[in-house]
Amino acid sequence: SMFGYEHIFMGVAKMFNTKVHLARWRVNAYSEISAMDSCVTCDGNSTRIHSCAFRKGHNGPRFGLPCGFMKSNGKPQNVLRIKPSMQWFVGAKNLTKPYVFLPRQNMYRVMHSMHASYSEICQFVSYLKPQSIVPCVVSVGDKVLSDVHSRLRDLLPSSHASSATSASVSVCVDPIIQPSINSS
Repeated sequence: SMFGYEHIFMGVAKMFNTKVHLARWRVNAYSEISAMDSCVTCDGNSTRIHSCAFRKGHNGPRFGLPCGFMKSNGKPQNVLRIKPSMQWFVGAKNLTKPYVFLPRQNMYRVMHSMHASYSEICQFVSYLKPQSIVPCVVSVGDKVLSDVHSRLRDLLPSSHASSATSASVSVCVDPIIQPSINSS
């Protein structure tokens, strides 16, 4: 997705006091967000931090960037990759940290998700107290959208659970996180 990583780019730029190199099309897309001006650049030679798009399945080489950036002395650039992801961690076993280093790829996988968990959605609905909820994603463990709708409808106050009114909330349940369903 194009948007949603702004906070990562801003945090990295602030932490390392340098802009993050992005493809020109992405910098142009962020041009409407004034806070991004001091955080991103399309000049790959002006920074040591790049957010270049490695092709899917790209596991090497450990040297060089997809944008073609090279050190001024022409020697290979040793590239440490950091990949924010959540799906990779779903099947991982025995992890004790929210990151893992993969030496063959010279890459860190860092746990990151921009989707709300089921418990966060429960808190959100509890806070807003909407009159209806309309799910837009079939989550893990559910077969069809109506299953999700039924479960979410149970979060509504009983006076609103069966009514359909104009005050509603669209909810995208994270398909990665399996909610624990307590029967009461």
